[in-house]
Amino acid sequence: MPFRLPIDCIDDIFENLDKRSLHSCLLVSRFWSEVSVRILWRDFLNYYPKFRFSSRYLSILVACLPKESKDLLHEKNILIPTPTSKPPRFNYLSYCKILSIKSLDQLLIDVLSSPSQGTLQQEQDLINNIRLVSQEILKEFFKQTFHIKELTYCGSSMGGEKYISNIAFPEAMDRLTDLSILSCNSGIPSEFFYQLTQVCSTIQSLEISLEKSISGGLKELIIAQRNLKSFTIRNNTEANVEILIPSLAKHSNTIIKLNIYEAYVSYPMSSIAAFTNLQELTVLRIGTPTVLPDVTYPRLQSLNLDGCNLPSTKFLENNGKNLQFLHTYESDESLILAIARFCPNLRSIYARFRSNPTGLESLKTLLINCQQLEEIIVYCGGDYLNEDDLLDYFASYSSKNVYRLHVRYEGELRSELSPAVLERFFTTWTNRMPQKSLSLITEGFHCSHKRTMVIKRDTLQVFMKYSKLGVIDVHRSL
Repeated sequence: MPFRLPIDCIDDIFENLDKRSLHSCLLVSRFWSEVSVRILWRDFLNYYPKFRFSSRYLSILVACLPKESKDLLHEKNILIPTPTSKPPRFNYLSYCKILSIKSLDQLLIDVLSSPSQGTLQQEQDLINNIRLVSQEILKEFFKQTFHIKELTYCGSSMGGEKYISNIAFPEAMDRLTDLSILSCNSGIPSEFFYQLTQVCSTIQSLEISLEKSISGGLKELIIAQRNLKSFTIRNNTEANVEILIPSLAKHSNTIIKLNIYEAYVSYPMSSIAAFTNLQELTVLRIGTPTVLPDVTYPRLQSLNLDGCNLPSTKFLENNGKNLQFLHTYESDESLILAIARFCPNLRSIYARFRSNPTGLESLKTLLINCQQLEEIIVYCGGDYLNEDDLLDYFASYSSKNVYRLHVRYEGELRSELSPAVLERFFTTWTNRMPQKSLSLITEGFHCSHKRTMVIKRDTLQVFMKYSKLGVIDVHRSL
């Protein structure tokens, strides 16, 4: 009798496979297929846009519907063919634990508005059809599943307007009592937020995309949570985010992860001072730079800033000891030297170094002092480092733990890297002890858009030579 691994071992192995590998496992045996399907459909709505066959996904969803739902769609002349007239092999809907209303709406928009649906529909007719199909799928979904742990409740764009399915009904709320992660728009009708507030106080991670309106029920939902640990706000409008600040005050001791993404400067930086237990802080904003409050965060491990500057080097002296991840778009040499002095445990840094002797000296000091570094992300070109200097200093002074170099190119997207310098760099890297394969990522940017970067043929040949030897793992982000 052939040996079979225990089911928990199979589950652990399959959990670590990528989606392409899991699809291959579907064809091996019924047992492998059952395990793969359960994993693939757990979060299939967030995965489907990366997959070409969106109509196939919708066909499977419709196949899972009861006969009365299929008859209703047929009555309304909504023709969505199913893979077979027989019931599906698996109860796919019961496997879904992560629900994205935005992705479901987008899937329906993509399929029902396609030419394959026949006569071009008026926009209102199309919206009505999407609403009906969504309603039938969600009704059956909430019958089949037990508890949803993660919900994305945002609208999809359609005809310049936001379209969003309604899930403010009792059957849905019964399945959201143990919700842990919620991503939503601020403008969702208050009815949903008020109903959710009555049944759920377990949200640990909340992400809000601000619209011009902010539902009153959203403030009540925030206050009702008992252990909110992560809060993310995305503001691409001129909404008054300060309306939500008092609601967050209750959670100042429990929130350990705070992310602020703003196209409009409105989040008051002074309020961040209250979150003294932060472990991760991200502030990315467009417009006039602001300054982080000069307070102590004794548990801070990750700091990612753009459009928000550090108040002083004193901030690093107070908070740098535990920092492992630091991304700052500033290029002041005194700041780099303060990082080298006060942040000895950094594992990843993103910083800009000027192409002058002072900039090179600050890079050298950083590499020598930060012996735990594993990754460094730098700019080359323009006013920043040239490639030859970067590789020479990187090979000479980086610690034994470094294995990842990420180079972004500013301005002209043509590498001037010398093959001789590159050969010398790889020879030095090959002789390092302990020897680690270097992951090298090159990425070109121009006018805020990624662009293909040109690398000379003889330089590329050196890359390929050492890639075959296993010294380097080359990545080019185009």
